[in-house]
Amino acid sequence: MLPPRVTGLQLLRWIREEHPTTPVLLITGFAVDEEAIRELGGELLRKPFGPDDAHAAILRLVNRGE
Repeated sequence: MLPPRVTGLQLLRWIREEHPTTPVLLITGFAVDEEAIRELGGELLRKPFGPDDAHAAILRLVNRGE
């Protein structure tokens, strides 16, 4: 959960500034700028999602760190 005035994209930008190597997986049921999230190195899961979707997103994050 985020504070009322913080978006997922704002949170991702803050994480990138403070902890640039931390993998970030955002989960949302809202409309978001997927391209901006991926440009910042994050992954996105849209609700509802299944275990295969989660597994694939995690693998993409892990593979980026190699």
